Amino acid sequence: MIRFRTDTYWSISWLMADIPIGYTGRACETDGGAVQQNVVARFQDGSLLKGVTNDFFPNKDEFHLLLEGSDERRAIRIADLKAVFFVHSFEGKPDYSENDEIERGGMGRKIQVDFADGETLLGYTSGYAPNRKAFFVFPVDPDSNNDRAYVVTAATKAVAFV
Repeated sequence: MIRFRTDTYWSISWLMADIPIGYTGRACETDGGAVQQNVVARFQDGSLLKGVTNDFFPNKDEFHLLLEGSDERRAIRIADLKAVFFVHSFEGKPDYSENDEIERGGMGRKIQVDFADGETLLGYTSGYAPNRKAFFVFPVDPDSNNDRAYVVTAATKAVAFV
């Protein structure tokens, strides 16, 4: 039986509010029962770190990243980030050109995110609100190397539904 603490301010339904119904992420593995997620942490200063996390939660201010190819585990503060990209592989698909014309039903509303550094992200969301600190974006192309991105609102210049 699973028991949940009742003295915390969040609930499982709140954590899952941004995840489309029927969505099954492919960017995770299990290791001894813990969910291991491949992520690329992109910082507002332009730097990035690649690694695996098993303690990312959207209601937390930080998570820990086991750096790729290392035993080093580093605490990552959400406030320092531009976005967290949950990826299928760290190598990506360098020869693949993503199709941004695909319509994916059940993934929320189509959104364009313009980051302060000039990068643009196109995808779907069901959890964007300008007053939230962050929100999930799912790629337009289901064959993208990105499974989803957790976008930090403070790192955006403009966000619009398209």
